[in-house]
Amino acid sequence: MACKFFIYLFLMMSTISNILAQQKNNDSTKSKTLNEVIITGNRFLNFSTGTNIKKTDSSILQINRNNFITDILQQQSLISIKSYGGGSLANASVRGSGPEHTAILWNGFNLQSSMNGQSDIALLPALFADELYVQYGGSGAVWGSGVVGGALVLNNSCKFNDGTKIQVNSSAGSYHSQQQSLQLSYSNSSLTTSTRVFYHTAENDFSFQNYTITGNPEEKQKHASVLQYGILHENYFRLSPNQKLSVRLWYQFNDRNIPPTVYQTESDSRQTDRTCRVTADWQRTGKSLGIVLRSAYFNDNILYQDKLFGIHAVSKANTWITETETKISLPYRQLVNIGLNNTYQKADVDDYIRNPEREKFALFMCYKISNNKQNINAMISARQEFTKGINIPFIPSAGIDLRFLKVFKLKAGVTRNFRLPTFNELYWNPGGNVNLEPEKGWSEDMALSVEYTKRIFSFESEISVFNRNMKNWVIWLPENNYWSPKNLQEVWSRGLEWTVGANIIKNEWKISAQANGNYILTTNEKSKKEGDESIGKQLMYVPKINLFFNFTLGFHGLYVNYNHTYSGCRYISSDNSSFLDPYQTGNISFSGTVPVKPSLLRITLQFYNIWNEIYEVVPTRPMPGRNFRINITLEFNKPPKKNNYHHEKKQQPV
Repeated sequence: MACKFFIYLFLMMSTISNILAQQKNNDSTKSKTLNEVIITGNRFLNFSTGTNIKKTDSSILQINRNNFITDILQQQSLISIKSYGGGSLANASVRGSGPEHTAILWNGFNLQSSMNGQSDIALLPALFADELYVQYGGSGAVWGSGVVGGALVLNNSCKFNDGTKIQVNSSAGSYHSQQQSLQLSYSNSSLTTSTRVFYHTAENDFSFQNYTITGNPEEKQKHASVLQYGILHENYFRLSPNQKLSVRLWYQFNDRNIPPTVYQTESDSRQTDRTCRVTADWQRTGKSLGIVLRSAYFNDNILYQDKLFGIHAVSKANTWITETETKISLPYRQLVNIGLNNTYQKADVDDYIRNPEREKFALFMCYKISNNKQNINAMISARQEFTKGINIPFIPSAGIDLRFLKVFKLKAGVTRNFRLPTFNELYWNPGGNVNLEPEKGWSEDMALSVEYTKRIFSFESEISVFNRNMKNWVIWLPENNYWSPKNLQEVWSRGLEWTVGANIIKNEWKISAQANGNYILTTNEKSKKEGDESIGKQLMYVPKINLFFNFTLGFHGLYVNYNHTYSGCRYISSDNSSFLDPYQTGNISFSGTVPVKPSLLRITLQFYNIWNEIYEVVPTRPMPGRNFRINITLEFNKPPKKNNYHHEKKQQPV
């Protein structure tokens, strides 16, 4: 009922705002063509001084329009992905942290579940993201609880005065995988509306060798089919030259059969996820003052069933977020951001001792200053959150960017981090621990980069180091025939990251090569448990070494891309006595664009795991071997009519 109410509210707001925008347009008599304005939430970029942020190339997003965010991250980043197999649960972790320490930010709203503190990135379609960033390192002062290791940032954007656009995608691949998607958008001087829908099915019946049986016979994955569909609808309104309103609705349905492990002969497990997300934000811009009001409602419904064990578990969670922030531009290149956030979370879970609720109130502030040449930027931030029954620490941070000798850039930052206990950790029955304290600690970053460009050639390289110490790290331990979470560990994470890349662009030719790598140690330094053999050992599922190589060759609309990834061994026991072998995979894609006026036809052929590597990311959960996917995209663009509109000076969005 709540989800339907917010859908109706969404439609009502869209209709009213559309009428207001059209009224403004109809009343105008003397006007000029509008400048193009891009609306996007930008606290993330404005106040990221001293932070290591990587943006996914827009061409990668276009090629993978009919894939999921998981596919992109596995091939294009150093994020560690814990995947349970094709179509199954997948979690992301950054810099040796856990999935509950990695935030998923969608247009400035944190999608981490209040129940388990995680986000299943296998449920995030690439179609629903216009921009994709990976932030390496914590930023609790800016975003609050849970942003300890880093963040995955998905943004949507729009352009006014952009006409009509239609994009149709259809793909098919191995293991009876099919996906269709459609994106429609219309834009004039005061309104941009966009609708994206997708429908995806797959059997995931790939073959694998069962090493638990003598002779390692080849078997087919069973009971692994998925059905997914969703819609993202957006409306952006220019209410006046300096006021904008945006409203978004994201609804998604996911039905996944959970396959048996290699030790099981059958499985009847099934999980159904229904998600509804509604957001609205209003912003007013000016020369020295900008104001943003935003609000969101998230509804998550999960049904887990297993007839073999008589399980029928329902989990429901609701989150309401309201936030306001003011950006003030001061003399001498100073920028101040002050904001308030209120988050209310409520869960109804069959396996809880009671139905919990939590209300958080936060006050945050950011201050940034730059010199006249803008080659020195410094920032300080602070955040204080309040919630009943939990003592949340004060969260400060500071960062600096320094550019020197034209081609060099030095970044450094320090921040305090924290994570509130999740509802699962507090109220699970049996085992929940209502006496848990927040995880808290400090992290430091430093990076040196060089960027050089001369005519057709460009080169970039960066090396960074980081350190993070966390106390009260939560770990689940066996107790009285069940598992229970405890604040037992102190975890020390430190590491080295590097990247080097070069590009050559001449006429219709483009050649690009990039190599990334990291070396990460994440160890348990202290424990309150006697005889704990995990002290000084690498945490489970955190590979020490990750390597990534990417090569792209393009000519006149034709592209060939090859990427290769290596992941070191992953320990599956806390004392490091058991581990999964290292693995490496190679992927290659071919893409061609053919103009068919007034349309554009793009054909993409992708081959995954071309060396047919046999590996596991989670024990007893085999991963697919060599497989492929072909995608056909048809784009239609109709420019706007040359009418007269209000004149607007181009202003920086808030």
